[in-house]
Amino acid sequence: MLKSTLGARRQRGFSLPEVLIALSVITIVSFMVIGAVGPWLGLKQNIDNDRRMQDIRQGLQAVYETRAYEAETLPAGQFFGLVTSTIDGAGNCNLQSSAFRQLNTLISDAGAQAAKDGYGNAWCVFVSGQLQKPGDGTTLYYRNISIVSAGSDSLLAPGTRMAADGLMNYSGDDVGITVSGYDVQYPKLKETLRRMSRVATSYEAYFSMRFLSYADRDITRDYFSQRYDASSAVASTEGGWANADALLANIGVSASDAFTAWERNNNIIVANYDEQLGSQRVRSPATTGTGILPYTAILAARVPAPAGVDLYVTRVAVGNY
Repeated sequence: MLKSTLGARRQRGFSLPEVLIALSVITIVSFMVIGAVGPWLGLKQNIDNDRRMQDIRQGLQAVYETRAYEAETLPAGQFFGLVTSTIDGAGNCNLQSSAFRQLNTLISDAGAQAAKDGYGNAWCVFVSGQLQKPGDGTTLYYRNISIVSAGSDSLLAPGTRMAADGLMNYSGDDVGITVSGYDVQYPKLKETLRRMSRVATSYEAYFSMRFLSYADRDITRDYFSQRYDASSAVASTEGGWANADALLANIGVSASDAFTAWERNNNIIVANYDEQLGSQRVRSPATTGTGILPYTAILAARVPAPAGVDLYVTRVAVGNY
């Protein structure tokens, strides 16, 4: 039998110079990749940050729209769990995970992620005090909510703060969005006044129709209720105000017009006897005698106000002959 004369082949590894050369090449390539990818990562964070801000804006807007009356009963500086952020000396804002969780069904991000900006830092929250503006015969209460990203440096600049009037001032690379409570509440007030006007117009038309139904055409008779017009389809409100949807249902007032645009305490109420609200008082034989015309009825609706404050807007229905 022949024996193999081939010995075992000697295994050969990398020499130290070869390893050092390979590491140098890898290092150079790594710096090149980082240099190329770095700006792209920064752009991605900016885009993600903008997307999240707009997402948060839509979510907060939806919450405000659906809970607008309740919102103004909350303490100043609060909005359904969100409070003005605590900012440390370095410019870091406290994380408000539980407060942002209420937006889970309204925004793309969920859970703790919703409470952070595109750079992975906690949103800085600013909620104004109770703001107010006069308008359309009442006072409109509202608040502003700002959500701010501290930017790529992760620290809120000292100049980024909310002023007493609810406007945001920005500094450094900080960016943010503001949900204006006025932009939520004012359209609701205008819609409420529109509905009240429709109810008042219907009530005034009914008054005129009742006047014309009598042969004597007596202008001293108050045609707004059964108190002075026994055949009237509208009851007298002696002793208190009545909800428009019930009191005026028999004269064709639409149920959709008998409520305000807010989500609670939203009945439009009516008085036609001797009731008074603020400077407005019903004009009827019970309050003015028959020598002072025209007779009137009053419509009123609650508008949002701080807790413990009763605030109304009114519309007068005038008896036309």
